[in-house]
Amino acid sequence: VASAMAGIGLADHYGVLEVDREADEATVKRAYRRLVLQWHPDKHANNREVAEEKIRDINDAYETLGNPFKRGQYDQQVLALERKARGYRLDTTMIKPRMSIPKEFMLSPMGHPDKFVRMVGLSLFVQSRSDVKMDFSDFFKDAKFSLWWLPEINNMCRLRPTSTAGVGQGGGMNFNFMLHRTCNVSEVVLSPGTMPDNTNVIAVASPDYQGAFRFESAQFPGHYLAYKPPTHLRMVGGIVDDITTIDFTLVDYTKMFNYITAEEVLFPAVSALGGDRNFVPLNALRSDANVVLY
Repeated sequence: VASAMAGIGLADHYGVLEVDREADEATVKRAYRRLVLQWHPDKHANNREVAEEKIRDINDAYETLGNPFKRGQYDQQVLALERKARGYRLDTTMIKPRMSIPKEFMLSPMGHPDKFVRMVGLSLFVQSRSDVKMDFSDFFKDAKFSLWWLPEINNMCRLRPTSTAGVGQGGGMNFNFMLHRTCNVSEVVLSPGTMPDNTNVIAVASPDYQGAFRFESAQFPGHYLAYKPPTHLRMVGGIVDDITTIDFTLVDYTKMFNYITAEEVLFPAVSALGGDRNFVPLNALRSDANVVLY
């Protein structure tokens, strides 16, 4: 499992914080504080770069394990990798994609819980918050997608950014790709085109990962929407290599605020209390409505 995690770039957050997977919230917090003190760069003047890298890993691990929603998403992916490593296949016969997929969602490739498909102009990229330096809201407003279900075939649909979705079958911008008999790989872009060969996909429950889905070309069976690191979104067919992911979790868009960082909550709260001019009382910060909610 450890090699599988490393192969797809899924960090071992429990290993970084030196805690068991069953560790409770208090244990995780104690481990985080201990390691931050241990690896503070000021204590490692001769190896400052190493210490700074350790601190980044420690902060990333705590950002996930210290957030119940993120921890749940992360644990789900680790468990899925364990099942896949044992050769366990899920029975998907009772899963109905149309009933299971949220109306509006974020596309996150399995093994990369910090990455999301985003539209950038007419292009589509798979990015994490650390890949793109921008405001929380700006990042996620371009990561909001929905499906237009088509009646001709069961579970056939088109993927589209929710912000562009129009009324009727021809409305909005769709995920478009160009496959043909001699081409197994295609870039995926946004276009108003609705040619079935280029837009129609079948939503399929993943046989490897519980709660995940695949999107198979309706006209070219065996070709799937795929994440190819570092940031590419493609339609691929044939044998898929170990670093390419064809399974995606469709995170309900209403859960978006679970991905906000502590700094993004604290900085505005401190500023509103006059922190840009002077120290602020800690009790006042603790009482801020957004801090309490976080």
